[in-house]
Amino acid sequence: MSTREAYEARAKVYWQGYYGQLEGCTIVKYLGEDEDGFPTLLVRYPNKEEHKVQISRDPEGNGEGFLFLPFEPVMDEYDKTHKLNNYAEKSA
Repeated sequence: MSTREAYEARAKVYWQGYYGQLEGCTIVKYLGEDEDGFPTLLVRYPNKEEHKVQISRDPEGNGEGFLFLPFEPVMDEYDKTHKLNNYAEKSA
């Protein structure tokens, strides 16, 4: 597997974890736009916690179209297993 393919596979796992956190959530209320103009939703997670979700164009917040969610997937174990992001194989 090439380095590019390895990082593309990692990206699929990351985005599944990132957007997958919405599975089972309920939109409780549309809160309007925040001071930066991002549409904001209040969502209830299956564990009953409520969090704001904002919609933007991309992760940098340049415009509408990307969801800002409260949790980010932890990829340490994935990176270690696949030797990505500075997880080098230790010599014995």
